[in-house]
Amino acid sequence: MSLANTPVANICEKLIGNMTKGYLIIDDTVLEKYGQKIFGVSWVYSSSLKKTLQGINVVMILWTNGVVKVPLGIKVWVKGRHSKIVLASKMLRWAKIMGFKPSYVLFDSWYASKKFLSK
Repeated sequence: MSLANTPVANICEKLIGNMTKGYLIIDDTVLEKYGQKIFGVSWVYSSSLKKTLQGINVVMILWTNGVVKVPLGIKVWVKGRHSKIVLASKMLRWAKIMGFKPSYVLFDSWYASKKFLSK
């Protein structure tokens, strides 16, 4: 299945330009939130703050050409559901279907599992 000539792919190409000259970045972060009825809010560890807090843990994919950074997708990690590696893999597959052909895919070292790298 190719979405290369779909309206979404055309919008991506207009916003980003050449989808073969750049990098994809996978990263995760914690957004501090307190509302108990907000989807995904739980007690999570923030490595940047070095503490546990109430928040939403998200995995993101961005495209960059080294100058401009464009967020392409975001997925909420929920404890007991898909792992962050699975979420990142899904977003990378989507980017490939959309026609992105990055020079590199950049991510934190802990994503470098055999399962992730083999996809």
